[in-house]
Amino acid sequence: MAERFAYATYIEESISHGEHGQAMNNGVVEIYTNEGSQVRYVDVQRWGEDVYNFNVKRSVSQSDSAVVWETGQLGGRLTKTYYDSLLPGNGASMAFNGVYFMRGKQHLDIDCLIHHTGLATNGDLLLHGPYRTRAGVFLPA
Repeated sequence: MAERFAYATYIEESISHGEHGQAMNNGVVEIYTNEGSQVRYVDVQRWGEDVYNFNVKRSVSQSDSAVVWETGQLGGRLTKTYYDSLLPGNGASMAFNGVYFMRGKQHLDIDCLIHHTGLATNGDLLLHGPYRTRAGVFLPA
């Protein structure tokens, strides 16, 4: 929880080398901001190709506060992450910035939901990565 007018950056890195056989990661992150505070959450995952990765990341932003989600998705057999941002405070904002690189049979599913319940709230979403055509050729997004 970020106190009034506080600023914080949190960086998380998840790595496996893939020599352990099938594995699963299940994660939950919750961020609560008070008036005027800012929280930047950065996560990079480089799971091996045998890891199933499931996450829920939720934020609740009060008046004039901001949450920035930044993610780098670089591995895993299956990654499914749900970002749920509640903006009940007037002037609250959230931003989501992400990049991904998958190969072979890897699959990535990112869902982002922003609840604009306060007045003059703002949400921004940017996700970049190559996509695969039916012929299996990767093209820039």
